[in-house]
Amino acid sequence: MLDAINKVQAVIEFGLDGTIQHANENFLKAMGYTLDEIRGKHHSMFVDPDYRDSPGYKQFWEKLGRGEFDAGQYKRIAKGGKEVWIQASYNPVFDGSGKPFYGGVNLAGADGLVRSHCAKYCMPGEPR
Repeated sequence: MLDAINKVQAVIEFGLDGTIQHANENFLKAMGYTLDEIRGKHHSMFVDPDYRDSPGYKQFWEKLGRGEFDAGQYKRIAKGGKEVWIQASYNPVFDGSGKPFYGGVNLAGADGLVRSHCAKYCMPGEPR
């Protein structure tokens, strides 16, 4: 089952503190990194500094820590500062007692990229 997911989706795994544990080849390719470049670093390396320092980013991690998932389109920063929009689902993983202990992200499609950032910036009626 995991092999099938890794073939079609970009996946990154991290501790609930945001420390990156693993990422599959699809994720690494989409973001332009190797696993050695990101393992052990914080997820914040993929977000704009203004968002990283915002209450919203803190609330995002608190939500995951409570065991709640988060899904939608997200602006992320790839290697070299390239702006990338992803369609993703951030999903906590629970231990045997139902307590969240690990998080993962599945990005839609093998490259995880949203072809347009219109979800946030387009005017009503513009193609998305």
